[in-house]
Amino acid sequence: MRRQMDAPSDFNQILRLHRSWADRYLVLWHASVILLFAATYVVSKAAGVGAAERASAYVLLGNLLVLGAIWQAAGLILARIHMLLEGITLEAPDQRPPEVITGF
Repeated sequence: MRRQMDAPSDFNQILRLHRSWADRYLVLWHASVILLFAATYVVSKAAGVGAAERASAYVLLGNLLVLGAIWQAAGLILARIHMLLEGITLEAPDQRPPEVITGF
């Protein structure tokens, strides 16, 4: 049974729930990436690694920062799945969804 969103609070509450855990994991992820960058810098300096090799390592580590966006996207995807399981639609009450076969 599908139901319309009773109030914006339904949407906001579900979105806030999933966004909060995604934000917490993002902070943890960024802290661990910064520590990894620092450890790479210290070890490479101590080992006498050249600048070209260090730059390559930093480019590879930089890809880990992109994964932070994936954490955020996962939180929003789970929020939408939660809304679908609850039967909450985001359509306005006066709009009916189009028929699958006819398109009207």
